Amino acid sequence: MTNPLSEAQSIPRKPPTKANATYIQYLTLSDVSPHAQLITSLLDELTQAVGRKREADNKLVRTAGRLILANLVQTVFTRNWLAISLKEDAYTTGQYLKDNLFLSYGATRATLNKMVQMEWLEEPIKGSNLTGQATLYSPTLWLEEAIAGWLYAVEKPFDPPHVLLSWEERKGKKTVKHREPLSTLPDSHPDIVRLARINAFLSKQTYALKAPVTLIYRRDIQPFFLHGGRIYTDIQRLPARKAKVRLNTLINGQPVVEIDLKANHIRMAAALEGIELPADPYIDIANRLGVTRDQVKLTINRSIGSSHAGRNEWGVAHPDDDEVDLPLDTFKRIKEEAQRTYPFLALDQGLGLKLQSLEGQVMLQAMDRLLKLGIVSLPIHDALMVTDGMLAVNAAEQHLKDAWSETLGVSFAPYVTINRP
Repeated sequence: MTNPLSEAQSIPRKPPTKANATYIQYLTLSDVSPHAQLITSLLDELTQAVGRKREADNKLVRTAGRLILANLVQTVFTRNWLAISLKEDAYTTGQYLKDNLFLSYGATRATLNKMVQMEWLEEPIKGSNLTGQATLYSPTLWLEEAIAGWLYAVEKPFDPPHVLLSWEERKGKKTVKHREPLSTLPDSHPDIVRLARINAFLSKQTYALKAPVTLIYRRDIQPFFLHGGRIYTDIQRLPARKAKVRLNTLINGQPVVEIDLKANHIRMAAALEGIELPADPYIDIANRLGVTRDQVKLTINRSIGSSHAGRNEWGVAHPDDDEVDLPLDTFKRIKEEAQRTYPFLALDQGLGLKLQSLEGQVMLQAMDRLLKLGIVSLPIHDALMVTDGMLAVNAAEQHLKDAWSETLGVSFAPYVTINRP
């Protein structure tokens, strides 16, 4: 097992774009006792450097400094940027920064400027009024190493609601994202009951970037109860491919494993038709076409998730930085072969949203059963993270398989892999 900080620092920070930034949010430093001296020392130094005379102004600086530092901990390990608006009207009454985060414009701006001057923060990337992007910040190497120990102290509130509805709307040239409580669900609904029980249990545990588990539905996909419900929690944002940051974290001070549902989306799509797939449904196609397994996997998963063939091909031609190399002609060949091999697959019809919803139900059911055994589990989309011990791993594997079979209504079980650091 390696240090998660060294794992994170082995990969570069992501490009400074809106997609790679997290807007400042309400976070606490829950278990401050091991870090109290450092927190106090940093805030004292910062407050003195800003140099406000009134006690009330110093308190505003400390509030801003503490919240900024807590949010920067996430950027250390996710390799994202911290986005903060420096527009004065974002801090007026009725606005998020004022009412939800208790930030004032003058103190926040002065604090950020001083943190740059003190070389706690790199030079910021200025926001653009055209895109609505806030100013982006990242910690210097010195600050990264100073606050890395807070990985298990940063915490989001566990207060409900934990079931949300999301949608997007266009406002001029900007796309505005909305989330609100799913008020149409009664308190007795299984999703609400299970999430309340799961989050009450998780709130008493210690793990990286501690946050509640939420279930988010998409309002623009109808009926949204069957399409688009997906499980989220902050630990999912830690890198896992280019660097194994997530697998090198701890639950309650113990090393972890991830029990992964192998080839889950294509396997669920087959199960909906009552079809059981082999352990590796990609490798035969890869061998026949002379391409890599990862290229086949990416092609099939993109095509299952897509709702429009043209947009899917555009996405292939404009890949993310960390995606598998997949030329467009290779993508088309693999897609044709996949359709011949698995004619039951509904490609480019938006099936992926329904599968995400089913995947979320599998995870909730397995987690709920495990907590009754006193076993902590965290959802990583198509995997469960648990502590690396025989009892926890065996129980989690069995309950995950059982929940999958019951949710899909089949008598056979999925294949899983157990990933360790």
